[in-house]
Amino acid sequence: MRSRGVDVSDVHEGSRKMPSGGELRWKTAVLGPRNPLPLFFIQHLTPLAERRKQAPASGSHPNGVFTLERAYMVTPDAVATAASYANVLGMPVPHMERGKVIMADMAVFQLGPTGLGIAQPYAEGPAADALKRRGPGPFQALYRTKSMGAAARWMQEHGMPPLTRGVRNTGEQAMLVPPAHACGAYIGFVGPE
Repeated sequence: MRSRGVDVSDVHEGSRKMPSGGELRWKTAVLGPRNPLPLFFIQHLTPLAERRKQAPASGSHPNGVFTLERAYMVTPDAVATAASYANVLGMPVPHMERGKVIMADMAVFQLGPTGLGIAQPYAEGPAADALKRRGPGPFQALYRTKSMGAAARWMQEHGMPPLTRGVRNTGEQAMLVPPAHACGAYIGFVGPE
């Protein structure tokens, strides 16, 4: 990163003891003030199989969620912000897409199975609302569920009002939990009915 002019810290090692007696180890680095993006970098040194042994097994959630599909950052200038992320990440700038549910033009960096979307509002909607309320930065997590119907039913059974649904630019159904019901951020769901 430094060879690309990125302001990044030295690598720091960390660890912690688990209640089971094992130890988790990692290395981290953070961006400096010349690259004020909400990112940090972590490399797990403890193998995945060992990390999984140290935590209780997770079960399936009644809402059907099984993975984080994408995290979104809102900005007033997606082109410039995507260029900054591309430099830090050492990746090409993705092409711009039009997000129909969040009402934003976006550049999506594909980081393994999870995307990082840089979103600029083009009309009133979730992205514009987040930018007005909180300013630039993280505003939505989008989760993939095994069943949109199951997710909606589970949330309504737990006091949530019916959620707004839309169609993504991929043609898939999506629904959003508004900030008032999601600790100040938008939480999205996508998946089969």
